[in-house]
Amino acid sequence: MRLHYLDAMRATLMILGVVLHTSLVYSVRGGWQIHDQSTSLIFDGVVALNRLYRMQAFFIIAGFFSMMTLQKYGQRIFVQQRLLRIALPFVTAALTLNVAQFWLQDHSPLFAHPAQSEVSLIGHLRDGTWLQHLWFLNVLLIYSVIAIPIAAVLQWHEEHRLIPGRLSLIGLVLMATIAHVGGGALMHLFPSVAYEQHLIGLINTPLLLLHLPFFVAGMLLFRNQTVLAQFSSLGRPTVWLGIATGVLHSLNAEGLTGGVLAFARDAVTFWLSCHLCFVFFAAYCSQGTQFFRYFSEASYTIYLFHHVLVVLFAGLLTTYPWPAELKFTVVCISAFAVSLGIHEFAVRRSQILGLFLNGRAIKPRPARVQEPLAAIGRTELSPAE
Repeated sequence: MRLHYLDAMRATLMILGVVLHTSLVYSVRGGWQIHDQSTSLIFDGVVALNRLYRMQAFFIIAGFFSMMTLQKYGQRIFVQQRLLRIALPFVTAALTLNVAQFWLQDHSPLFAHPAQSEVSLIGHLRDGTWLQHLWFLNVLLIYSVIAIPIAAVLQWHEEHRLIPGRLSLIGLVLMATIAHVGGGALMHLFPSVAYEQHLIGLINTPLLLLHLPFFVAGMLLFRNQTVLAQFSSLGRPTVWLGIATGVLHSLNAEGLTGGVLAFARDAVTFWLSCHLCFVFFAAYCSQGTQFFRYFSEASYTIYLFHHVLVVLFAGLLTTYPWPAELKFTVVCISAFAVSLGIHEFAVRRSQILGLFLNGRAIKPRPARVQEPLAAIGRTELSPAE
């Protein structure tokens, strides 16, 4: 059975990248590729809220669909799909959109306030900043390799049942929290390895360690529909997660204990936020609609293109003495609208662009032809049916 709310959630989380990156431009804290003099603490709040659940929920969904593909089609088809759907758009966007962005932020004469420092393309490649927003696709490719042995272990465990009992939602969150704390401990013990970029940024240890529990949890949720139903609805686990979050936020400690407490607090907060996100979409987006089907398809293009467009539009507005809220609205709507237009009028209608930017060949929609009167009333099934 198709879980339409997962498709709707995945599309929404991808499109929220436009809101996140535009908010970074006008946040007081700054620190992004481009920063405006007009700022507001509102956007610091938007950034903080996004970071509570967005990428964590995204990796849960990614793990869920990875497990589904492996179980349904097998390893060979899974690898082929990952290469086509992730690797090809990743390489294409890195060589085109990201290069264009670096030229805009480092060298474009259009900007009155260019990036804080001018760095060559070789410099971006060396320090790993060439990835930009594509870090998610890079991590997902690595997780796809890891998913194959994990799926085999889960299948073997299901057949042999070495660990008695059934998985519960609280048990899943507890295991994920322990894994999150363990990842933090590894980074603390081996800082020289953990906090350095490796292989031109392709190996980013903190990102890999801290998001892996969410990806594996998504795989487990696919294999346990009962826990998925609990995770997607309010109930007793919601109360326990809320209590645990409140207790952990009320505690203070220093040194090693403080570090462990911080990672545990973050993990439980992330899981509560993701749980509420799943609850919301399961409650209001459980029915498949044409609106969400369209944006589920378009969201990939929006994700790839919005980053350079936010840099472009925000850079053009830096000289205008407008309030941060107005600039945010203009940049956000413009980046979204142009990205959507690129998808609708280019990517969606071109087999070549559909292949390289969405990982699938999208047939151009045929022109509507007036059927002869004799054909009126005839019913035909679509290829999908």
